[in-house]
Amino acid sequence: MGQFKEITAYGGFLVAQAAAKRQLAVGGGAIFFTGASASVKDYPQSAPFAMGKFALRGLAQSIARELAPQNIHVAHFVIDGGIRSATRIEPDSLLDPDADFVQII
Repeated sequence: MGQFKEITAYGGFLVAQAAAKRQLAVGGGAIFFTGASASVKDYPQSAPFAMGKFALRGLAQSIARELAPQNIHVAHFVIDGGIRSATRIEPDSLLDPDADFVQII
């Protein structure tokens, strides 16, 4: 369970921290987080995943308020759906990680 939280929540914190430092130096920017429906509602057998996604969403909301006065926009996007990988080969039911984002919308 700790690995999910470390990757999604603490990993997001470290990335945001590094990005904010660079963006503050140049006068602003944007930080985008991708979430899942688990960040707004849980479902059975997903507690570790949902905990990390809830935490990432909370992080995004908190730093959005903190960094807005410094011209840094922070957004949290819910991109719902499984992502195709080498271990998940269900062709039409999963999002292609190499696809152009515009095509997904």
